[in-house]
Amino acid sequence: MKRLIVATTMLALVAVGAAHGQSGDAEDGVVATVNGEEIRESDVAMLFSSLPAQYSQFELTAIYPQLVESLVDRKLLAQAARREGLADTAEVKRRLAYLTDETLQDAFFTHGVEAKLTEERLRAAYETMIAARQPDVEVRARHILLDGEEDAKAVIAELEAGADFAELAKQKSTGPSGANGGDLGYFTQARMVPAFAQAAFALEPGAITTAPVKTQFGWHVIKVEDRRETPPPSFEDVQTSIRDQEARQLIGELTASLRAAADVRRFGPDGGEIAASPGENENN
Repeated sequence: MKRLIVATTMLALVAVGAAHGQSGDAEDGVVATVNGEEIRESDVAMLFSSLPAQYSQFELTAIYPQLVESLVDRKLLAQAARREGLADTAEVKRRLAYLTDETLQDAFFTHGVEAKLTEERLRAAYETMIAARQPDVEVRARHILLDGEEDAKAVIAELEAGADFAELAKQKSTGPSGANGGDLGYFTQARMVPAFAQAAFALEPGAITTAPVKTQFGWHVIKVEDRRETPPPSFEDVQTSIRDQEARQLIGELTASLRAAADVRRFGPDGGEIAASPGENENN
């Protein structure tokens, strides 16, 4: 579970690295100086990306001044801590070492994963996904919604006598699709309430229900216009999810290769060594 959390976190970091980590100092403008120490645009971007989820509704530009001021305060407090010698305490050194490892981990994954997420790889993964896809069936249907069963039966009689379905829908349907001739577009069976879906998917294209169909919305007269398999999503529609999937796979491969070459030893609270997992450290 922990390794999954790390991998998921890395996906976000890869994206941040792609957006902000490729620019040099020449493009990374100074936004403030504090006693001669610079704060750059990349610092603002990193602070913004680390904000809690509720801030995702804001554009960076909307809270840019507040972010800069927060970084100014942070820089002032850090400078004060150094003057008091806090940077040399054991606790701070441990925390700095932890944050250094975390930053290097992020950089390594960004460097090792981003370069391999080529469009060629993503399109190959897309083709594999499409080949394995099990398409669903959807129908295009019209309906006329009425308040009572007798009204619905009367509409069916008119249709059997040759009335045009779309025109009757415009005249008599109480549903919002009535103005559009009752057209509901294409839909899968799961998208409609069970009684309506069962009746619609039992019809062949061009057929109309011979008895009214009751749902919680009223009484329906249904006509199926077409039946087809659901079209596959375009590459552009799923590119982000495929990118995440491929990044997760690459992260797993990188981590596995490092584990295979490492001497990993674990110790419990009592100081005793914990046995390695099966297959771990076999080559060391």
